[in-house]
Amino acid sequence: MRQKEQILLGHHHKVSATPNTTSSLRLVDKPIQNAPHVATMSVDQMRKGFGFRNVSSIIKEIQQTSNHFRISTLDKEPILDLGDVTTIDRSKRNTSPLPLPKHLGDVVHMDIIFGSNTAINGVKYSLFIVDRATRFKFLYPLKNLKDDILPAIQQFAIDIQCFPKCIRTDFDYKLMGNKITTYAATNHCKIESAPPEHQSQNGVCERNWRTLLKMARSWLASSLLPNKFWFFALKRAAEVSNYLPLKVDNKLTTPHELAYHAKPDLRNIFPLFSVAYITQTDDHSYNSQTIRTILVGRSDKSNILQFYHPQTKKTISSARCTLDEALVAGPTFGLPYEGGLYVNKYCESTNINKAPTYKPQQKVKVNIKNQQYNAYVIAIPAFDDTIYTLQLEDGSIHQFDEDKISEFTEEKHNPKPHQWIQHMTPITLFLDTMKKPQRGKLIQEKQNWYFRPGYKDSNPKLELPDFRNQYPTYITNGSLYRLWAPLI
Repeated sequence: MRQKEQILLGHHHKVSATPNTTSSLRLVDKPIQNAPHVATMSVDQMRKGFGFRNVSSIIKEIQQTSNHFRISTLDKEPILDLGDVTTIDRSKRNTSPLPLPKHLGDVVHMDIIFGSNTAINGVKYSLFIVDRATRFKFLYPLKNLKDDILPAIQQFAIDIQCFPKCIRTDFDYKLMGNKITTYAATNHCKIESAPPEHQSQNGVCERNWRTLLKMARSWLASSLLPNKFWFFALKRAAEVSNYLPLKVDNKLTTPHELAYHAKPDLRNIFPLFSVAYITQTDDHSYNSQTIRTILVGRSDKSNILQFYHPQTKKTISSARCTLDEALVAGPTFGLPYEGGLYVNKYCESTNINKAPTYKPQQKVKVNIKNQQYNAYVIAIPAFDDTIYTLQLEDGSIHQFDEDKISEFTEEKHNPKPHQWIQHMTPITLFLDTMKKPQRGKLIQEKQNWYFRPGYKDSNPKLELPDFRNQYPTYITNGSLYRLWAPLI
C-alpha cells in the first residue's frame, strides 16, 4: 500500500541517490536460479546474446561495466553469421545532445510500435518507453490500442518506482486519449507531443528504436524464424541494450547501472531463439521427460526462462533446460522464414511506411551499367529509405537503390519428391506430439496429406499440414521413416 501511495504522489527515485539493493531489480535483470557464479562466453556467444552488435570493439568496456562473466579467448576470429549482415549501418552523424535530466523518470520518451502481423500470444502493438536520464528502455505488449495502453503505463510506473514528471511522445490521438491525459494530470505529469509530420522531435525514441530493430531483425534472420516472433525479439533487444556501455560526463557506465546503481549481471545473456530441451511434468515413466522448444526470453512473472512450443503453440516457463546451439530453430521445427522483420512506429499521420517490395533471401535482378545480374537480398531498407543490400553470385555485397532492382522472372523448378512419398505408402511417423513412434500409411486426398495409424482403414486420420514441402525436414530429423520400422 505504501508503494502505491508513493507512485500516486509522484515521489521520484533519484539517479544520484544511494545505490539500491538487487531487490529493486526487475525479474528479467536478475540471473536465473541455476545460473553459474561466473558465465564464460566466447565472442560469438556475446554477439548472438547482444543481437549481433559489434561487441568486439567494446569488450574492455563491457568488462568494466558488468559483473559475473569472462571472455573465452579460444575464438580469435568469430564466424560470420547471417545476422551480422541483415542490417548494414549508415555512417554516423555528428549531433549535439541536449543536457540530460538528473533524475530517473524526470523525462520519458514514449511511442507505439506496430508489427506487420500479429505476434505470438495475440500481440499486435507494443509500448516503447525510453528514460532520458538513464537511456533505460522498456517495452510492453499491447493487444489493442483502446484498453491496454493505460495498464502498460501503470506497470511502467511500478517498474521505475515513481510516476514520470514529463512524457514526450508523437502526435498520436490514441495515445493522447482522455484516460491517459486524466491519469497523467492526476499524478502531476506533463505530456508534450511532437506536432504532426514532425515526429523527429521525439528523437530519443527514434534513435533507440532503430537500434532495437536492427538487433531484432538479426536474431530472426540468424534463426530463420517467421515474423510472428517479432515481439519476443524486440523485447529481448530492449532488455540487453540496457547492459551495453555508454559515457555520461566522460564516465563509462550503462543504462542499467544508472537506473539501479548496480552493474549488470551478464549471466543473463543467452542466445535468443536457440533450440532448447526442457523438463515436462509427466508422471509416466516410459514417456520422454523432455520436450523440444524454442528459447524466446525471460518470464515477467518469475525468475525463469520462457520457451515456445510450436506443436502446441503455447509459451512455457521453466528453470531447467539444455540448449542446442548447433540447431537452427526455424528449419528444426519446419517454420518458414518470411524474409526479415518489418515493424515500425505507429502514428496517426497518413504517411505510414509501406512494407518493402523485396524480402531478404529473395532472388532478384539488378541493373549494373546496363547489364542484368542475379543477386540475393541480404538486407531491406530501414523505414523510409529505398536502399537494399544485395549479394551478387560472385559473393560480393553491394547496396543498390530500389529503382535498379527487378523481380527474378525465371521459372522455378521444384525438386522431385522421393519416389516412395505416395498414397497408401507404409511409413513410421514419430512427431514431437507423439509419445512413441507409430506405424501407419500416408493418405493423399487432392492436395492434402494425412497419416492414418494402424492397419484398419477406419482409424482416424492425422492431418500433415504442408506435407509436400515439409517432408524433407521430417526425414532429416528422424521423424519420418519409409516402411514399418521396428518400434522401441
